Amino acid sequence: MEKITVKVAYATLKLQKVIQLNIKSNSSVMDAIIESKIFNYFDELSSLNHNQLSLLPIGIYGKKIEPSTYQLKDNDRIEIYRKLDQSPNQKRLKRQTDYQKN
Repeated sequence: MEKITVKVAYATLKLQKVIQLNIKSNSSVMDAIIESKIFNYFDELSSLNHNQLSLLPIGIYGKKIEPSTYQLKDNDRIEIYRKLDQSPNQKRLKRQTDYQKN
């Protein structure tokens, strides 16, 4: 079986982790995430089961994908996205409002 190289990435405000691994070319996105064991580095991921992990938003190089249908390619970077407290627009508006108060 042919192997491909992929990276699995997740980041919080305090820590960013990118794990590179060699997997079978017919592996799914979820296979790669589970094999990477990236959930061992982040408390918010470690408590999730396989079904909950599959519900997280996931992308390849910044483009959101459907993990169940995406065919991994050599050198793909799988990114697990976290929920944002505020959208970028909300953050900019808050900074502007705070700036105007001072």
